[in-house]
Amino acid sequence: MRIYSSKKFDVLIENFNLPNGKQVEKAFVRHRGSVVIAPFLGPERIILIKQYRPILGTVSYTHLTDVYKRQHLYIATNLTKTTQKLEEYEVIEPFELTIDEAIKMIDEGKIEDGKTILSLLFISRKYQEIRSLLQG
Repeated sequence: MRIYSSKKFDVLIENFNLPNGKQVEKAFVRHRGSVVIAPFLGPERIILIKQYRPILGTVSYTHLTDVYKRQHLYIATNLTKTTQKLEEYEVIEPFELTIDEAIKMIDEGKIEDGKTILSLLFISRKYQEIRSLLQG
């Protein structure tokens, strides 16, 4: 049974059959998934965003994300700077840094968003391959 539905997620209550033959009712959140975009400004620099999160009452540092069916990571190159088209509730500031600086932010606990941490760690492990593609 759907309790709540939004653009990004649903809240449901469903019955589940357990391996021991019992049945249990559980409430859970079904997220629609996301796309993570890692914008590169060349082989050495990327863009993250600093975004105020009113529900958390704090600022978070993340990659650009959007809701989609599954989580995918895309590397964006050959970028053109434009003006932001923010919703009235959005407070977002893009900033440039190196991969090493981003990893340091993870180590210091400044980046807490799971999608961003996973994508940055993946990029750092595959950095030589990505760098050669960007220089190619």
